[in-house]
Amino acid sequence: MSSLLPPNASPLVNHLVDTTERASNQNINSISDLWNADTCALSLLPWLAWAEGVQEWSSQWSESVQRAVIKATRETRRKRGTAQAVIDAVAAFGGIAIVEEWFEKNPQGVPGTFDVTISGGGNYIDEGLQYAMIASIDRAKNVRSHYTLNVGITSLAQVNVVCVSQTANYIHLNFTD
Repeated sequence: MSSLLPPNASPLVNHLVDTTERASNQNINSISDLWNADTCALSLLPWLAWAEGVQEWSSQWSESVQRAVIKATRETRRKRGTAQAVIDAVAAFGGIAIVEEWFEKNPQGVPGTFDVTISGGGNYIDEGLQYAMIASIDRAKNVRSHYTLNVGITSLAQVNVVCVSQTANYIHLNFTD
């Protein structure tokens, strides 16, 4: 598209025109599509994450993880300070968290502590994703609590049971003279 700017326009103004043109070329059906993590365009997800207040973000994550993190942000923030918030925060990254609080242990642990075991739920968790999960746990837990982190591996297996039976008949014969 030819520009209506004068030839002596500054580079900043030219860049603003280019940016505005690219933004106006986005295929958006309605404004509500922009505010929905499921329907927002992939190129606009970082902006939606920023608007929703997502604290941990990486463009290296898969599209499904990015959308899940955005969707989980409001719910995690609402439940902040609870064990469920920690579980939801890890689940947003595609992981599974098992939380055991101090009063659930036998014998009881130190008050104000809990253990968290995270795993990928059958998926591989790389180092960057682990750090993101840890940061989300730090934000989701209550501030006064301390935790011990365990990283586990989840594997799916199938158990086959085979039964073998053999029928035997015994006859007891007594021979007497």
